[in-house]
Amino acid sequence: MTYDPVTDNPLHGNRLQSRDDAVTALHALFEPLLPYFSEGGARVRLDGAAAHFDRAAADLEGFARPLWGLTPLAAGGGSFEHWELYRRGLANGTDPEHAEYWGAVNATDQRMVELAAIGFTMRMVPQHVWAPLDDRAKQNLAAYLLHARQFDYADNNWKFFRVLVDLGLEECGVDFDRSLTEQYLEELDGFYLGDGWYRDGNIRRIDHYIPFAMHFYGLIYAKLARGDE
Repeated sequence: MTYDPVTDNPLHGNRLQSRDDAVTALHALFEPLLPYFSEGGARVRLDGAAAHFDRAAADLEGFARPLWGLTPLAAGGGSFEHWELYRRGLANGTDPEHAEYWGAVNATDQRMVELAAIGFTMRMVPQHVWAPLDDRAKQNLAAYLLHARQFDYADNNWKFFRVLVDLGLEECGVDFDRSLTEQYLEELDGFYLGDGWYRDGNIRRIDHYIPFAMHFYGLIYAKLARGDE
């Protein structure tokens, strides 16, 4: 059979004109990933040949990125049948003694990017990814995030990633150094140029990450933050 990139696209035929269409699209994009989840659930291995970061980080990317869609789905009352898979993955990926451990963050690292989706999910649907974990898994997950957030994030939209992790830690009752959160929020405010434009870091650079990151993560924070007007 000849491969047709149009008709073989999971979104082929979906008009994306209603909420039901969006839900259908999300499931259509996620379901092909299921065979690529590792046995322990912590890694989704796709083609990472062009990535500049290590394989464990690439596998974490495959695991975490779907959460940007699955989390709002669940928060809005939608059905998703694989939260147990994600709980298993979180427990194993943050366990230094497990073969599928994601590896520690010890400097500016791609893992910092992916952990933002996990913080977002912990904030939005802790009943699916935090509350059912046993005490050891909770301790490992919290320790992993706390360790990662102490390092300097790239001086651009990445600063939102610590902020999003902190939203999750707060929701799940994990103590952390809030001064680091406040520092990054102030620096992100300092990137604003006016008329809706941000610079992407401490240089006068405006790129495609502005609407895809600065506004996107900023709106998430504005909606989910507590005690910040």
